Amino acid sequence: MQQPLLPADEAIRIKTLRELKLLDTPAEERFDRLTRIAQQLFGVPMALISLIDSDRQWLKSAVGVEVKETPRSVSFCGHAILEQEIFIVNDTHLDHRFADNPLVVNAPHIRFYAGRPICASNGKALGTLCVMDDRPRHLGPAQAQLLNDLAELVEKEINFPDLVTLNDRLMRSERELLESLVQLRNAERNQRSRNSSLELISRGYPLHEVLNSIAFELEQYSPDVIVCIELRHGAPGEYDRFWGKRRPGDTQTGVWIYRCEPITSTNGEALGNLTTARQVANYSTGFDHRLVEESAILASIAVERDQSDRMIWKQANYDSLTGLPNRNLLRERLGQEISKARRQQQKLGLMFIDLDHLKRVNDTLGHHRGDELLAQVGARLQTCMRDSDTAARLGGDEFTVIVVELGAVGDVERVANKVLAVLAREFRLGDESVHLSASIGIAFFPDHGEDMDGLIKSADQAMYDAKNSGRNRYVIANDQ
Repeated sequence: MQQPLLPADEAIRIKTLRELKLLDTPAEERFDRLTRIAQQLFGVPMALISLIDSDRQWLKSAVGVEVKETPRSVSFCGHAILEQEIFIVNDTHLDHRFADNPLVVNAPHIRFYAGRPICASNGKALGTLCVMDDRPRHLGPAQAQLLNDLAELVEKEINFPDLVTLNDRLMRSERELLESLVQLRNAERNQRSRNSSLELISRGYPLHEVLNSIAFELEQYSPDVIVCIELRHGAPGEYDRFWGKRRPGDTQTGVWIYRCEPITSTNGEALGNLTTARQVANYSTGFDHRLVEESAILASIAVERDQSDRMIWKQANYDSLTGLPNRNLLRERLGQEISKARRQQQKLGLMFIDLDHLKRVNDTLGHHRGDELLAQVGARLQTCMRDSDTAARLGGDEFTVIVVELGAVGDVERVANKVLAVLAREFRLGDESVHLSASIGIAFFPDHGEDMDGLIKSADQAMYDAKNSGRNRYVIANDQ
């Protein structure tokens, strides 16, 4: 029996796993539902969601298996987390690594195993979603894709605490918002019983509308004041500015006194300033400076809420490793582009790109170098695209490109040749030099699919045809 090796990033992996606080927790329906689906979908007696701890395999969810944990040394999943793709053993009796494994020789008598690594948001493999049988089996490409899809759902559930943290931050901001509302009402100097700015924040209005409203409210309270909210943006010294109803050019000339109130985040980060300007001639009249401070607090709450909303959206729609759109955003954009192409009676190209032999890099240089390579691939792909095109990462070593507004089929072929060329150039990974190639499948709307799923299926099959034809090339669907 061959025991699984330790990943190169084992210490960080274990730290990530334990920070998620999933080990030794009660059963949860959100995970059990996915293992039941996997068991029924693949027609197997056993399906697991496993987590690989330092010396054990612990089962977060299991169907058809009675135990809650096994030694890591005998686990199949300990081998699977070392892979980027699905780890498959078609017949354990014919595999020297597992033929005498206790889980093969004794109950549950595993003969077939297929496990896809499940990763945290930082890319570290935590365990697997796997299916097992007590008889030999074979997993085809379509079934492998289904296992990938289910594993991505497991990853979303596992990484859900990241979004919970952001939502907790929003809840704290909302509590601060309500406290500010109470303070404004108790001060009795602000005659408004309903503050429109607060209503805009709570209803999720765009940030620029909220900030303009805050400035306008201050000016309404004191007609001799000009209000400007400045937010830090881009390079040092660059700001976005939001005004109330008046601007300096709208008033008579004279000597002005300025008051600047900082806008800061809950952790003290400078976000910008709220500035009020009053002419000296009017300075003796009363003005509530506490209202300025409270308005700056409202502005900080609005800015942080906007940042949190953007972060949640980005986590849900972008790949954290490459910065490219992920599968969710790809499907959204592809659906939009297909609808647009159908209305305008134009062609649309979809490219499926699979990197050749990425596993060799992971095996020889380690998964951290493989991640570096994937990040560089994502950056190079973007250099091949027009602004109107979309490059995305599906997961593992699979990427896609949507090429829109085609003048001719050759437009996509030129992009494909450009992709092959940029990926063929040397990659530098630390002190190591790596060369890479890719297999590309191309499908066109509406020729190879009149809807999203049909187009994706055609491009995916063309990619497999390119790989089976020798790799480092592109194949157009049905273009044999």
